[in-house]
Amino acid sequence: MFEIHFKFKPHALTVIALVLLVPWLILGSCRSYTYFSSRIRSTAGKHHAVIHQGRPGPWGKLLYTEMVIGVPDEFVSLPALATTNTWTFKKINRNEVVALIRSTDLPPAQIDALINATPWSIAVNGTVLTPSDTQVLALTPASRARIYSALLECQGNSEAKDPVWFNPEMLDRMIGQSNLQPASIALLRSLLYRIPGSSLYFFADTEVALRQLPDDRERRRFIQLISAKASLLVRLQVDESSDVDAMAEYWGRGGRVKDVLPLMRALQDVENGWDLSLSYLLPPLARDRLYTYPFPNPSANVTKEDCFWTAFNIFSSAPDNRFVDMDFVRKNLDKDYYSIYEPSQLGDIVFLATADGSVIHAATHVADDIVFTKNGYHYTQPWLMMHRKDMLETYVARYPGKDSLRFLYFRKKTI
Repeated sequence: MFEIHFKFKPHALTVIALVLLVPWLILGSCRSYTYFSSRIRSTAGKHHAVIHQGRPGPWGKLLYTEMVIGVPDEFVSLPALATTNTWTFKKINRNEVVALIRSTDLPPAQIDALINATPWSIAVNGTVLTPSDTQVLALTPASRARIYSALLECQGNSEAKDPVWFNPEMLDRMIGQSNLQPASIALLRSLLYRIPGSSLYFFADTEVALRQLPDDRERRRFIQLISAKASLLVRLQVDESSDVDAMAEYWGRGGRVKDVLPLMRALQDVENGWDLSLSYLLPPLARDRLYTYPFPNPSANVTKEDCFWTAFNIFSSAPDNRFVDMDFVRKNLDKDYYSIYEPSQLGDIVFLATADGSVIHAATHVADDIVFTKNGYHYTQPWLMMHRKDMLETYVARYPGKDSLRFLYFRKKTI
């Protein structure tokens, strides 16, 4: 975390091009499908894909739909479960914690039990409360949101600090694919909560939930569900009305126009046009990593390929691992980038910052309001595309009380 302070086309040649290129595209599409199907949990036959049209611009016309990416089966491991729950309220004394609990919508008897029948301890710099599973399960959505928001503002609450989020429009689909038992589904739904300023559902009681499940198979299914991520599948419409020269200029940034323009000119002459997967057009790192997961590696020396490493290496075929060092990131930002009012070029960097200028997340502008990013370095976090506003909502939950979370935009001088 760091701070930023700065307030011609003859017909014959066309036919030849199509004969040469279209079979390659079809083969490429088949290979691409096989490649991605190992990474994207299939939803064929289980839902009707809703296709949305993006805002047109120099990038052309985009079509997108939402999908769910499931963590690879071999990555699912069961954690060692603690036997108790710990709420650590740093820099908050017992009287303040009592006041917080009394301010919730819990029935008087539950409030009294939390205050008077729950083990308390005084930490070096705060207060620790150890509620039972029964007490945690009995929290209302509103009380859970209020208490967990307070915990999120305190360090030492790792599970609450990074809650799982669900898009309400995708949740039923994800549950339908999970093969969870009805009781497990009901358990999950009972533990969901919402917070002001976000339309998402949040979940932060993994260990409590896992302790209620009947066996390891059900626990693995549960972990797979809460580890799944919503992402955008995006295509570019190319037809006879497309300004392919302008589109190639946009998507070919970083010296790649020669790679993009011939393809677009060939597709433009396909009858009725062609919808091209955006993965063909992204910069090297994004094209290579989109919809994939990093390998698990317990070593402390492994490169933490997080959002900053991703954003600053976006045009690199050989990523620079020095971008895991935030001092190196800051120096390169000062030297090689300049601030812009809003992103309008492929590769612009999108930062999410708190009111004091502390940057908490980075992403890469793709087109319209779509960004490419990775939410954390953990191996259960894939590289994906999402709407900027959705990215903001996920961090509103992680930084409660900071209602002035804002975007900062930068562009590389040499791109």
